[in-house]
Amino acid sequence: MLRTTVLLVFLFPAALAAQLPKTGDVWLFDYKYTLLSRGYAYAIGAGSNISQNAGYDNQPAFAPSGQYLLYSSDRGDGQTDIYRYDIHEAKTEVFSSQKNTSEYSPTFVPGNKYVSTVTVEKDSAQRLWLYHKETKTKEVVLPKKFGVGYHAWFDERTVFLFLLTEPFTLVMGDIKTGQVKTVADSIGRSMSAYKTNSYPTMLFTVQQSDSSFVIKAANAAGLIDPRFTPIPCLKGSQDFAIDKEGNILMAKGSKIYSWKVGKSTSWEEAMDLTFSGVKNITRLAFDKQGKRLAVVDNKPE
Repeated sequence: MLRTTVLLVFLFPAALAAQLPKTGDVWLFDYKYTLLSRGYAYAIGAGSNISQNAGYDNQPAFAPSGQYLLYSSDRGDGQTDIYRYDIHEAKTEVFSSQKNTSEYSPTFVPGNKYVSTVTVEKDSAQRLWLYHKETKTKEVVLPKKFGVGYHAWFDERTVFLFLLTEPFTLVMGDIKTGQVKTVADSIGRSMSAYKTNSYPTMLFTVQQSDSSFVIKAANAAGLIDPRFTPIPCLKGSQDFAIDKEGNILMAKGSKIYSWKVGKSTSWEEAMDLTFSGVKNITRLAFDKQGKRLAVVDNKPE
């Protein structure tokens, strides 16, 4: 059974730290988005805790096919590996593991040949690695860039990196030429490619002087895009995701809120996951098919 929240949209013009939680659960939900005559509605189905682990589970990412998702997990040995959850078979298995290293932030690279991870190497260096899905080989990209915290792909050769500098820095790198360009500083950890009908951008968060965050956009040249009106993040939140329809969603507590770019003037409640027992949502991920949602519920320490 799907629970429905209806959002009315009126067409006015659109006016953190990198620490990781020690514990968390990855939940999977079915959902449905419906466009109405004067708004839109999200319907959410019963969810399930797919990680089933007492330790750290985080950073879910759906495969382009929507048939499985990856997430980072510590199964009690102090090392974080990448796990694969098959949605149809409800089966979990190790996807990637390296001795004496930890892997985070599994991300599907455009082209669907590689998965990238932020890898903490034996000497504690944090760099970006590629994992070839067919050959199972691994290689480091942009090898001179250490202190990578998070990342997101703009296209097959262009990646945006969150660097653990002081303050945190966003850079854009070309993995073919090795060239790297600084985009912004004082950034948050969340970023995602945003494709419009006319031009692609990379959305990311920037911390303001009052410690709040806003969402900004960088263009293909690595410059702040003036066509994108900055969006204030929900108070106390900085993680966002983009659904199939191009809506931006953020969470606070057990509720998820939606923002329609170019139309919204405030965040609107889209889904309430209280019924599932989820209490403290941080990360969100949507599949490309518009059918499933994954969230991370941070557990109290």
